[in-house]
Amino acid sequence: MNIQDDKPRMIFVKEHDGRKYYKVGVSKKLANGEYENGYIDIQFKQGIEFENKTRIYLKNAFLTFYKSKDKATIPYIFVMDYEVAEEQVKHSKETDVAKQETKDDFADFGREVAMSEVEITDSDLPF
Repeated sequence: MNIQDDKPRMIFVKEHDGRKYYKVGVSKKLANGEYENGYIDIQFKQGIEFENKTRIYLKNAFLTFYKSKDKATIPYIFVMDYEVAEEQVKHSKETDVAKQETKDDFADFGREVAMSEVEITDSDLPF
């Protein structure tokens, strides 16, 4: 499945054992009008690295998967081409200090995606 998107998507970074792992924030509108946030693993070509909470446009990407040790299918997005969004999310010193004290690097994903201006609308859904 090919992916091209004209809206900027926020990339979250977690480092573990000297390697960076990336997730992209997504959201969907629930029947009651509220938005629910989620995260999908995302990978880039070798040698490409991002800072946490970088916003990018997906110009050429595709959905693929790998099999876990227990044979579960784990989907992820592989990005062939992207463009860094000019407008980046600004953080206060208080946010940065709180982040340093947070043990789980992905703990604040929902709040960050909810605070971003990127939302999936009904017209973005394939059904």
